[in-house]
Parts: sequence; C-alpha cells; structure tokens
Amino acid sequence: AAAAVVVVSTVTPIFAFTSQTDSEAADASLSSAAALPTPADTASTPRTTDATGPASSPMIALYRERLCAMLHAFYTLSTAVPSLVRRFGQFVRQYRPVVRAFVHTRPALIFEHFVFIVDDPLLFREFAAVIHSQPFSLRREWLYTHLPTATADPEELAAVAASISIDRENIFESSCAALGRLSDNALLAPLTVTFRGEEAVGAGVRKEWFSILTRTMTNPDYGLFVPVQGGAAVHPSSHSDVNPDHLNYFALAGKLVGLAIVYQQALDIRFTPAFYKQLLSVPLDPTDIRAIDEELATGLTWLLEHPLEESGLDLTFTSEADVFGRVKQVELLPGGANVPVTEENKQGYVQLLMELKMSRGVRPQLCAFLEGLHTLVPRKLLNLFNETELELLITGAPHIDTRDWQAQTHYIGYEATDPIITWFWAVVEEMSEGQRAALLQFATGTSRAPLGGFANMTGPAGRQRFTISRWDTETTHLPTASTCFNMLRLPVYTTLEQTRARLSALTECGASEGFAFA
Repeated sequence: AAAAVVVVSTVTPIFAFTSQTDSEAADASLSSAAALPTPADTASTPRTTDATGPASSPMIALYRERLCAMLHAFYTLSTAVPSLVRRFGQFVRQYRPVVRAFVHTRPALIFEHFVFIVDDPLLFREFAAVIHSQPFSLRREWLYTHLPTATADPEELAAVAASISIDRENIFESSCAALGRLSDNALLAPLTVTFRGEEAVGAGVRKEWFSILTRTMTNPDYGLFVPVQGGAAVHPSSHSDVNPDHLNYFALAGKLVGLAIVYQQALDIRFTPAFYKQLLSVPLDPTDIRAIDEELATGLTWLLEHPLEESGLDLTFTSEADVFGRVKQVELLPGGANVPVTEENKQGYVQLLMELKMSRGVRPQLCAFLEGLHTLVPRKLLNLFNETELELLITGAPHIDTRDWQAQTHYIGYEATDPIITWFWAVVEEMSEGQRAALLQFATGTSRAPLGGFANMTGPAGRQRFTISRWDTETTHLPTASTCFNMLRLPVYTTLEQTRARLSALTECGASEGFAFA
C-alpha cells in the first residue's frame, strides 16, 4: 500500500505536467497520435518516429522511458491492490492523449510497459490497428510468455500435473473422458499422454496423440465437422446435435487446439476463414460463404445480380438442409415460411441465409469450442492476431521449405558433407509435398513445418533442432525415429539409389501409428 501511494503520487503530477508543458508541440504531437491508423493503413504504419516527427513533444521525448516504467508500475500495483483498480482506470482515461502520443512514437511500448492496453477490451479496440501492425514474431512471443501456463506458479502446476491413458482404438471418446476429468489448473500443467498397453512415453507420444486425435475429431462420421472445398477444409456442422454429447466434443476440440498452441504443436487441420473470424469476433463478409459452399455462393451472387423473376423460383425466408437423409426446413426469421422473397427484400434474404450457413446455425458449437479454447488461451491473447495469423499459429507453415530444413539440421556422427547426407537431401528435394510431410511426421510427430521456420522446432525442453543421427546397422534397415527429440536415425547407405529406395519405403509406411515400428 505504501508503494502504491508513492507511485501514484509521483506519476500523477508528472503526467499532468507532461500533458500541459510545451503546449504547441504537445498539441501537434497528440493530434497526430489521435489519428491512429485504420486496418487499411497498417501496412504503411511507421514503427518508430524520429525526434523531428509528429510525436516529438520535448517533454514526451525527455521523460518517455521513465514515465512508461512508472505507469507500468502503477498498473502492476493496481492489479494487486483492489482499491487502485478504479483509480488506475480513471487515470488512463484522463491522460489518454499522453498514452496515445507515447504509442504513436514507439508502438512496441504496448508490449514493454502498456500491458493494460492488451488487458482492457475497450483500450484494445482503440489500439487494435497499432497492435496488429507490429511484427508477427513479436506478438507470437508475447503470446507464449503470457499464456496461463507460462505465468502460473511452477510449484502449483507441478502439484496438479496429470497423466492421461488413452485407448488407441477408441481415441476420441477416451480422450474426451480423460480431459473432462482434469481441472482447468491440471490442464495448465505439463501433460503426459500414454496409450494403453504401450510402453512408450514422452513428448513424441503426445505429438502422435495430437495428430491422431485431430484427424479423428474431423472425421465426418462423428458429425461434428463437415468437409468443404472438396475436403480441403472443415466447418462445424449445424446438425451435430444428432449426437447428444456434441457440445462436450466441441469443447474437447477447443481444448485440443488450445493445448496445441501451448505446446507449439502444429495441427494438420484446416478450418474455414469464417470459422477463424468467428473465433476472433471478426465480422463476416459475403466472400466467406464461398469457402463453405461454392455452389450456394454462386447461386446467391446470381440472385443478387439478376431480376428475381428470371430465377423462376418461388422462394420464402426458409432454408432446406439434408440431415442424414432427411430434408429439414429452417426458418430464416420468425414466420419465414410465410414471407415470400421479393425484389425489395432479396438482399435481406441472402444475408440471413449466409448468416445461417456460417454462424447462426453453429453458434452453440462455436461457443462450446471457444469455452474449451479459452481454458488454455485467453481471448485477449488470441486477439493479438488476425484470422490468417491465427490459422498459421494453429496449423504451422503450409509449405515445407527444404533448404531451411537442411540449414537448421544438426548432425550426430555425420558431417553435412558426408555422401549419405548429400544423398538424403537430394532425395528430400525430389519428393512431393506429401512425401516430405510424411517424412517429417515420421521423424518429429508432426507433418507441418514449425511457424517461423525450422529454427523454431521444439522438444521437451524448448528449442530442439531437427537431428540426423548415424545408425551403424545393416543397410537393409529403414531409418528409425525418436519423435520426442525430432531425431532421425539414418543408416549409412552406400549409394544414392539405396538411399532413395529406403526413404521412399519409409514415406509409404510413415502413416503407421504407434512406436513399435521404430
């Protein structure tokens, strides 16, 4: 409490003095800072402004670092002293022009001192364009260092650390049951995964669990997600309620994605742009429907561009859907079956139909998914990213850069210039994208390249480079792997053709599950 009095009594007069001194320069600075960039302007938003720039009030330039540190201390104290919460909020509102001027001068201050901007939804909306203009790597690092798993007391987490045993033959239901038994705190602790009847344990098993469970939960047989874009992506099914436990399963799916973010595990899954937008509460637009239903999007576009009478259709404000072989009619508005679509109201009809397909029809599913996701990744941290960046965060890099992979590889028992290593990379270069993904899956437990490149590959203790280790065995053997450590054990093959044949055989069987084959 004494520290709070000192900080508050010191910060207030200095901020007041800063906001009043050198008024002409300050007015110019703050008027420029008030015009924060819109999303369309972020690409050209300057990250810094020199001493002659618009945010160059002498007082701000002179005292910026000290004032920012003091304001940070004020906020930190306010989070610990309940009586200061309201006072801090009043302070920020009163001196918001000074805060805006600081941010305009050096936007990175948001992540260094002005944490309250990220924490406060109203302030976040005001500064969202500035935040999103900052380097993706900076925001990603901020996310990882501010996850509940990173900020919780390590001793408390160790006390509730859990191990879950999964039935490989019934992976989805057993995973849902196992995770459902864990408290939120236990989910934040290091998670150990084992498969019943198997001895393997470690990060590699957890990676395999992520991989298999992701494929299983998006299997159309479960009715949770429907394939779109010819199977290239999935979107929540509006008819998932045929399964009475569907919302519990969506909560599990959200927890799985949250755990993948925590463990920096790229998932081999692709959701639709509309789904990612809704995770971030970003407004949908008509182009989003095309990724879900190309035929419907084409039809609605035609309907808007042509007179209704040319369609020859007798439409009402309803939609029909095939629910497992039964046609179900859904009203787009109350009494919609009795409201005809006319030239005057067809725009509203199209809008309501798109909302039904993309959002309204899957709102309960989305809420359950978000409930699970926010258990591990709070909304304020997700909001640091736009929908495209969030997809990258969850799924990793969409393309495997062979040169980057090779440049970031560590060798044990081999040199980068050894013939077998030269042949290995020559064969990898020849592979299709699918074969490279299978090889990466075999060696590391994930088929996706790490976000930001192979230098960011992780293991049990943090950064863990991809490693090729010498294996002195018969050249008839295929390579083996230790996915916990991103390690491929490579026999000393004697020719390029032999290397190509063994790696080809490996990628063909690389989809095998379990560790017995390694």
